[in-house]
Amino acid sequence: MPANKTFHSRSSIAKEIATLDALPVKELKNRWRQLYGSEPPRGVSRELLTRAIAYRIQEQAFGGLNPATRKTAGASCDRRR
Repeated sequence: MPANKTFHSRSSIAKEIATLDALPVKELKNRWRQLYGSEPPRGVSRELLTRAIAYRIQEQAFGGLNPATRKTAGASCDRRR
């Protein structure tokens, strides 16, 4: 685990993510601002807010995708356009 990452147990992360479903949209938007440092996109659905927040929580706790995977995912998206 990288030195700059705060240690989180998998169960504490799972519990944090599980609580997202009970939060009102206003709180989800506040959580987005905390995690992403920007306003959430206009018209974004509750489901997408929840999924993006859950991803970011996991990304910060356990690390994100490696550069090769990001490149592959980006190329796959480009081909679908």
